[in-house]
Amino acid sequence: MTVLHGEGKPRFYVYPKTNARKSFTISSFVVGASSVVITTNAADGELNALEVNFGLIGRELTQSGFIYQLMSKADRTFTGTNQWQNGLAGNALAAFDKTTDLTITASAAGQYCYLPVAYAPTTIGRSYTLIVACANLVGSWTVKSLDGTQTIGTITTPNATKTINFTATTTGGFRFVAVDNNSSGDFDNFTFYEMGFSSTNGRATITAYSDVDHTITTELWDYYNVDSDVTVDQYVIDLPYCQSLVETFIPSFLKHPMFNGRVKTKKKGWYYSAVLDYGDYLSLANIDKLKWLYRDDVDFLVFFPRLDNPYISYRVDLTEEPFTISQRQQHLGHRLVSISIHGIERLASIPLDANLIPTTTEIGYGKQYEEY
Repeated sequence: MTVLHGEGKPRFYVYPKTNARKSFTISSFVVGASSVVITTNAADGELNALEVNFGLIGRELTQSGFIYQLMSKADRTFTGTNQWQNGLAGNALAAFDKTTDLTITASAAGQYCYLPVAYAPTTIGRSYTLIVACANLVGSWTVKSLDGTQTIGTITTPNATKTINFTATTTGGFRFVAVDNNSSGDFDNFTFYEMGFSSTNGRATITAYSDVDHTITTELWDYYNVDSDVTVDQYVIDLPYCQSLVETFIPSFLKHPMFNGRVKTKKKGWYYSAVLDYGDYLSLANIDKLKWLYRDDVDFLVFFPRLDNPYISYRVDLTEEPFTISQRQQHLGHRLVSISIHGIERLASIPLDANLIPTTTEIGYGKQYEEY
């Protein structure tokens, strides 16, 4: 099956072989207005060696096991000004304290506290995980959406961590509703994320480094954890719109002729391939980016057909097609460039959900998603 896009702004993650990736311990970091400066345990000359070996500026610094939290740190751990509120008049809890954790007590069933939608947003139809540590629990509590129309789960076990998985039917927010006339408890250390993103790497692009100070500067990123190592990881290549992007899904089927004359097909999946056509024009600055693709020390690539949809990506490598380039008249730019890639992992299905494919008014994958 072939999908043709008239336009598409692609991104490649270029993963070098292991010897060009390096992890460091963080000793401190400083968050500025538009960047983060991280002091590492890098040895003298180590950052320069990385720059010479596979480049450093433009690569991403990652932390594994990063969870993209949908609630702020203050709302999750009560370490600063948070947005938890007591219930509205007539349904407010008898006792409500959000200073160091969420300590709540009811004097009647149905009383509640809440976190507004803006601070715990969900998208209808997507699945989420909510984790909360509970202590000193009396009675039980029901967790609902802010508008009260969806029951997300019930907390009944004291001194335990409660994990609730649910598929959203509203736009979010939480209510903690007393089930009993004397329900009470202490709640802390919330974790709230979209399922499928619980172990996504935290990442930010490296913009500068100092081998003298052993520091790495990245784009602004709020999620560094000083207790976790950082890794100088993949190179990021953002390319302009193609003249065309043709994506092909090659079936991996096994056919078994049967004794009765029928053919039984076992569908193993599909392999992805794509051709990015820059045959008409590609600027010198973008030609320079391609040098990171065409190296013998590249381990593999991850390809995002469109930046506005981080949900669709493919692990790929270059095909064995020749690389051709032609300088335009008077050497004003370059022509005939075409990047051919093939998938190195078999897909269980082709992502042709109605929200992911082109329509007559919105072109390309991910028309509802934000830019990555």
